[in-house]
Order: sequence, then C-alpha cells, then structure tokens
Amino acid sequence: NNEKAVAFTFSISEYGKLYGIINNPSITKIEVKLNDGTKIEKTKFYEDMFLFTWVNKKSNNYLILDTITAYNNSGEVVFSETY
Repeated sequence: NNEKAVAFTFSISEYGKLYGIINNPSITKIEVKLNDGTKIEKTKFYEDMFLFTWVNKKSNNYLILDTITAYNNSGEVVFSETY
C-alpha cells in the first residue's frame, strides 16, 4: 500500500517477524513495541525495506506486535499504528 508511510506485515510462531517497506523518504527510524513492553528499533534499512525478528520465549503467551512507530530525522512521529 503506497498510501501509507510504512507498509508492513507480520507473523507470529515460536519466532516473530515483521517486515515491510518505507514509502516516506523522511523516515530514519522505525520502532516496534511488543505486548510485553520490549522495544526494538532499526535505523539502518535495506534500501527502503526493513526486517524485525524476535524469539518467543514464553510457551503459552506469544510476544506479539503492540505498536509500530516511524520517526523522521528530527524525532517526530511520521507514522504510528497500534494493534
């Protein structure tokens, strides 16, 4: 979806993964917050693509995406989506 600043998809199993593409060239950082409060960030991208992975340590309670947020060089939020 080119209309969104960040287009992404994610899946959860014993490993979590989230990947996507940056459609807004002002984005310099993407932060993923998981449902246990863990935050993972990326500032280096593969051209305009990104990949996050994590291990689900809890057998019955998967660590899932809570929020994805994208920032510009000034630290301003360019995109945010909560699940």
